[in-house]
Amino acid sequence: NNMDFGKVLQRAMVDKEGVNSAAALGRATGVSKHITRRLLNSDGRCSLNDLKATADFLNVDIKFIINGVES
Repeated sequence: NNMDFGKVLQRAMVDKEGVNSAAALGRATGVSKHITRRLLNSDGRCSLNDLKATADFLNVDIKFIINGVES
């Protein structure tokens, strides 16, 4: 399922020292704890910028496909 990005982010958190909660992840990425919690729960109402910042910090590669164009 494409909307299971939260599970991917949660698994990646295991490899980051000292990042064991939404609050810690939010502090590390600059994304609010509230939005970080949404990301970890695969809530699709988050901005792509917040998702990208979080994924980049966790070394998770993500592809954005908008109108059939991959970036």
